[in-house]
Amino acid sequence: MNKQRNTMLNFIKGIACIGVVFIHVGFPGKFGLIIAKLCQFAVPIFAMTAGFYALNCTEETIQRRLFKIVRIFVFALIWFIAYAVLSHWLDGNLIEWIKDELSIVNLVKFIVFTKLDFAIPLWYLIGMIETYIVWFFVVKHKREDIFLKFMPIMFLLHFALTTFCETKGMPWSLKMNFVTRVFSWFLLGYYLHKNQNRVLNMVRKMHFIIAALIGILISLSHLVFRIRIDFSCVGVFILSTSLFVIAMKYKDVSISSGVEYLGNYLSLNVYIFHSIIAGIFIIIANRLLGIDTTTGWFPWVNPLLTVFVSIMVAYIINSFKKGNV
Repeated sequence: MNKQRNTMLNFIKGIACIGVVFIHVGFPGKFGLIIAKLCQFAVPIFAMTAGFYALNCTEETIQRRLFKIVRIFVFALIWFIAYAVLSHWLDGNLIEWIKDELSIVNLVKFIVFTKLDFAIPLWYLIGMIETYIVWFFVVKHKREDIFLKFMPIMFLLHFALTTFCETKGMPWSLKMNFVTRVFSWFLLGYYLHKNQNRVLNMVRKMHFIIAALIGILISLSHLVFRIRIDFSCVGVFILSTSLFVIAMKYKDVSISSGVEYLGNYLSLNVYIFHSIIAGIFIIIANRLLGIDTTTGWFPWVNPLLTVFVSIMVAYIINSFKKGNV
């Protein structure tokens, strides 16, 4: 498969970027937990896409993509810092927050666990930066096939670490690292592209659809069936991989041009701005309107309103880039 436009993948990315919003700005109660679990395929889809298009790339291309991700990260970080400064200034604890953030512990969290406490959604960009740094040297020394052999081990570590942390209710950051949460999916996308003919000829469309449904069932097993061990990450793996292979096999199938446009052009800025937008809505509701943001109608409306406004902001930014505004 060449690097031409993949309509189906753009559609899935559009759904995925909305899913990211519902993960970070969730609906209340068990319904919100179920929706968040169903949306866990989102980040793997984006990581696999990066790996898919890394096939046959030179080290210069990888370096260029690395610098692009770094620029995007810095751009997003500036906005998150501005929002954090504003919110902590309003709360009257700005100096204390700055002192807390400038610590060795937070530096370790950033490097090892891809975590910034005031900008949690940016963990994926941090993971992608670390992934591209490693991949640059992999490509430079032509060790792609060797690293593919380690991919199953990475996923086994991912399953074990995630299952343990989620079953024991441990802090989510302990299961976060670029090796198992980003690089493994990146390698899977690379592998699927490298072996696409064998993969696509192996099974029929219905097999992938059934696999996706099985993935959904396993993803929800802990919540719906109250299974003691939370191994929903296995279901996320099955669902994400199935959706990606379907996009590979039916790349020219169009379902919704609007969602495809969202996935192709707007998804990155929706990802960057949605948490900030949701936080601003909470500040306005609490401080200006006196609305209780933890109960009643607000927790149900905020995720939907955040999706809508995030898409509008992303559209305006994209229009400026194209010179249409």
